[in-house]
Amino acid sequence: MISQLGHPFAFGVVVFVVLLTGALVVGVLAERMRIPYAVALVAAGLAISLNRNEAPFDFEAGLVFFFLPALLFEAAWGVSMSALRRTWSTIAWLAVPGVAITMVVVAGVLDSFGPMTWLAAFVAGAIVSATDPVAVIAIFRRVNVPIDLRSIVEGESLANDAVASVLVAGLVGLAMSGTGSVAGVAAHAIVASAGGIGVGIVCAYAVALLVRGIENAEMQTVGTVLVAYGAYIGADALGLSGIFATITAGVVLRALIGASSETASTIETFWGVVAFLANSLVFLMMGLTMHVERLLGEPLFVIGAIVAALVSRLVVAYGIPSFAVLRGHANWHHVIALAGIRGGLAVALAVGLPAGIHQRTFIIDAVFAIVLFTMVVQGLAIRPVVESLRAPGATAEA
Repeated sequence: MISQLGHPFAFGVVVFVVLLTGALVVGVLAERMRIPYAVALVAAGLAISLNRNEAPFDFEAGLVFFFLPALLFEAAWGVSMSALRRTWSTIAWLAVPGVAITMVVVAGVLDSFGPMTWLAAFVAGAIVSATDPVAVIAIFRRVNVPIDLRSIVEGESLANDAVASVLVAGLVGLAMSGTGSVAGVAAHAIVASAGGIGVGIVCAYAVALLVRGIENAEMQTVGTVLVAYGAYIGADALGLSGIFATITAGVVLRALIGASSETASTIETFWGVVAFLANSLVFLMMGLTMHVERLLGEPLFVIGAIVAALVSRLVVAYGIPSFAVLRGHANWHHVIALAGIRGGLAVALAVGLPAGIHQRTFIIDAVFAIVLFTMVVQGLAIRPVVESLRAPGATAEA
């Protein structure tokens, strides 16, 4: 049996078990030290990058298909529809103008102060416009915060992840082909987004019909897996947005099955574990691909990228129009600003860039620098800000 470890699949299983062991150890230590788990993962990944040779395996090609549907569906499944209806205008501001502002500001700085072309800079800017408030949501679950604030943070993450991914796909296509225009990228984004939403709705209704009347929790859980990955793969095969498809499928399927279903807690637990594994492995793998010496060798480039990300986030968070849901809650802007953490999706999009794209290394370095800073600095700073929101009547219930 030992000789079978030389088989590529068996070797992959061994690597998975080793990474999973590392994730569990980091998780236990983070829990005991009361450090946000996501921050601890970044620190562990950085430690790995400082004490390693080249990664012993290649995980880039399948990274997006394996991890993204899990991370997206888990977040979409937990969305409160009632809170979403109250907060949609704020989420829309963060997801559309917010993504555009972040992309333009980051791209402008990278193009001016770094060794990047404008197109590569815009690809990097689009990637880091996607937020991933894993550490924030983990704190939300321990601290009593208003459901509408949680909905804004979670909803923004889902919406701007989808918008950013569509922009990245269009810009990458432009960079690889060398032909096209910004107007073409915008048109592609609209078609891919609308088409992805359509695929997600169809997949959700199809699986809901299939499992209707079945009380078996395991069967319904398998149905959610089918929807999460089927919607993503189906939309991607049609040239549409797999991220929009998976997010839409998760929200619609939850509404069709019903939040009060006896199997809801089973499904939530399952996807919580899957998302935990996905996030853990993404950040540990991030350590295996990070070249700290390259980041240290371009200090102006790295500092510029970080400052650009921070400035754009402040502009977006404090520039939100006076929507009704925010009136009387000025301190919510502080949480929204700090919740602009970049994480698993940004890493996955960066590492999953085609090998032939121009200045791929610089794009990855810029993304990794921003992810590291926001995860560690903002991840540690946000807990006292969130705890300051405790107030009579604040609730985490819909």
